[in-house]
Amino acid sequence: MGASSFVAADAVADCMRGCNDMLDACSGGCSEEATTDNAYVAVCETECTRNHFYCKNKCDDLAGTSNAQ
Repeated sequence: MGASSFVAADAVADCMRGCNDMLDACSGGCSEEATTDNAYVAVCETECTRNHFYCKNKCDDLAGTSNAQ
């Protein structure tokens, strides 16, 4: 039975990595638009952060099934 919690932990770790990769890509996209419009970049970064937050919450939901640490 113990093995299944390792699988869940790996799934959560993969999920978090995916969120972090998404955040990096999103922030990178914001920077590319940053030629002149600083206000746009601020809004863009805020969106990235919000999406990252929701993404991490989904990962936490995955962890919820095996959160016996």
